[in-house]
Amino acid sequence: MLHRTSKFLVVTLWLAVPFALAQENKENKPRKTASRWIASEKHGLKMRVPEGWQKIQNPGVVLAAKGAAGDAGTVGLNVRSVPGLTHSEINRKGFAEQMRGVALKLEGYAFVGDGKVEIAGGPGVWLHGTRSGIYLMQYIFAGEAQGFVATFNYPAEGAEKHAKLIAAIVDSIEIGADKGGARVVKGRVQAAHGFSLQMPKGWKLDTVSAGAFLAMAGPNKMSINARVEASLTSPLDPKAIVTEIEPALKKVLGESYQIRYSRSVRIHKRAAVWVEARYVQKGRKMRNLQLFVPGKKHGFILTFIAPASDFSKNIGKIKKAIRSIRID
Repeated sequence: MLHRTSKFLVVTLWLAVPFALAQENKENKPRKTASRWIASEKHGLKMRVPEGWQKIQNPGVVLAAKGAAGDAGTVGLNVRSVPGLTHSEINRKGFAEQMRGVALKLEGYAFVGDGKVEIAGGPGVWLHGTRSGIYLMQYIFAGEAQGFVATFNYPAEGAEKHAKLIAAIVDSIEIGADKGGARVVKGRVQAAHGFSLQMPKGWKLDTVSAGAFLAMAGPNKMSINARVEASLTSPLDPKAIVTEIEPALKKVLGESYQIRYSRSVRIHKRAAVWVEARYVQKGRKMRNLQLFVPGKKHGFILTFIAPASDFSKNIGKIKKAIRSIRID
C-alpha cells in the first residue's frame, strides 16, 4: 500500500507543477462568480480564499483557483488527490526527504526548502522551490480516506506578501465529508446546534444514525454519539436520572444493563449529569458513559460506548474531549 501511495505522490507532484504554471486557455477560464470559500464536496475539502479569486474547472483536479484576472501579482492554486495517503505515511521517517527527491527531478526545478506543518489538525509537509522564475509552494496532507497535494505558484515580485496570503489559505483548510452536518476544523468537531468538542486522537467522524446529529468512530468499534433532547431544559438530580433511565435502557440493552454510578459535573458552565454503566451485548462485556447536558430550549445527551476491555484504557481521552465541549 505504501509503495502504491508513493507512486501516486510521484505522479501527482509531476502533474501539479506544470498545471500551476499554465496560463489562460480554454480549459482554465475562471468562473464569473467569486466566493471566499471554495470546496469539493466529493472530496470533503474546503478552504477560504481572498475576495476576487475565481474558482477554475479543470479535469483531474480536486480544486483550482487564481487571483483576479489582470493582477500582475496573481497567485495560482491547484489541489490534486492522492488515494491511500494517510497521516501515518506522512509521519513516516524520511517522507519529506522522499518528496524533496521527487521535486528535484523536475526539469528546471530549484529547491529552496521543506519542512513539517499542521493542516486541518493533521500532519503535513511543505516543499518550497522555483521553476522558470516562478515561486512554488506545495503542501502534502491527508484526510480520512485520501491525501492531497496543494500547489501554489506566484511571481518573485511581492513574494513575501504572497507567502503570507498562502499561509492564511492553508491555515483555513477543512477536511472531512459532511456527516450529519459535522466537520473537523483543526482537530475540533463542529456540529449542529452550536455543539463542538475536540476530536479524540485516532478517531474520525461517522455516519449518524436516526435521532443523532453527531457520530464519531474510534478504534475497536468504540463510538460516540450526540443527540438533542427536547425535554432536557433544567438541571437533573443524579439519583433521579438513574431511577428513570435504568429501567428504560434495560428494555433496550437487556437485563444485564446496570448503572455503576452517577454524579453532577459542569460542562461549559452548565450543570450536567455523568452516568457510567455496564452491560453484555452479544456475549461481549460493554461499558458506556452518558452525559446529560441541559439547555434553555433543549438539552444534549452524549454517549460513549466501548468494549469493557477498552473503556478504562480510553476514558482519559474521552474525559479530555468532554472537557473541551462548547455549546454556542
